[in-house]
Amino acid sequence: MKTLSIIAPFYNEENVVSEYISRVTSTLAPLIIEGWRFEILAIDDGSSDRTYEVLKKMQHLNPDFIRIIKFTRNFGLEAAISAGLKYSRGDLVITMDTDLQDPPEVILQLIERWKAGFEIVLARRATRADSLYKKITAKIFYKILGIFSGKIKYVGDVANFRLHTRKVVDLLNSMSEINQVYRVASQFTGFKFAVIDYHRDERFAGETKYDFNKMLAFSFETLVSSSIQPLGLVKYIFLVVLLITLSLPIINLFDIWWLNDNFVLTELLFILFSLLFFTILLISEYLGQIVQEVKKKPRYIVEDENIDL
Repeated sequence: MKTLSIIAPFYNEENVVSEYISRVTSTLAPLIIEGWRFEILAIDDGSSDRTYEVLKKMQHLNPDFIRIIKFTRNFGLEAAISAGLKYSRGDLVITMDTDLQDPPEVILQLIERWKAGFEIVLARRATRADSLYKKITAKIFYKILGIFSGKIKYVGDVANFRLHTRKVVDLLNSMSEINQVYRVASQFTGFKFAVIDYHRDERFAGETKYDFNKMLAFSFETLVSSSIQPLGLVKYIFLVVLLITLSLPIINLFDIWWLNDNFVLTELLFILFSLLFFTILLISEYLGQIVQEVKKKPRYIVEDENIDL
């Protein structure tokens, strides 16, 4: 008998909880008939609304398969997934968003690909009901991530909706990295993986929890976590700055009038300082992660566990 764990992070999703659990359970009905067991491991990531109360109500109605972990505060999506991986019991573990943009019906497709012998199955957003801005920035992000990923091959438009076998989950749990980015660590393992395509829906209710600042911070964190290759940009920035610096005396020596124009010189200085500040930003991001790793603070703190089935 196989057991399936669904890791479901919730943060201020009181209007989604019931619908999400209903769709997941109805989707998994064919597996139950086949003799599978499953659990929904719901992580309340410090919600300030009634998410936890609704989860408890749903657990009371479905005590056989809903387990709840409640954080003391909001620790973030990556921390919630990390907790889910640690507490999961399944032979197969699926992580997914709970705003129903990731359709629960795709779970069966993930399992079908696993049956073909894959340790990891990724769900790729072939189409998505997002704004044009979100689509463009996502494509740019995955393109940059692919360039600097080194030997790790990332699949574009794949986020946290994926399946892992117990072997992979145990390996991920054994990693001691504090600032682990789930999608990076998953691909780092190097296990054989398959990809399925799906349409990403609109949110069922509520608003996205990731504004521009959070998305930018997460993008830097993911890029830095994936590789040290971005540090290689520093040497090229140095060469550009050196070239600009050495060119200024030559410009003055030959009295090239259009290059001596104040506007041109101002632009050159702007480029120079922009490159310098970018270098500082890049290095500080790596230093910041090193500080977090050295401090070894817990990634999350659990306030309440309702995990016994």
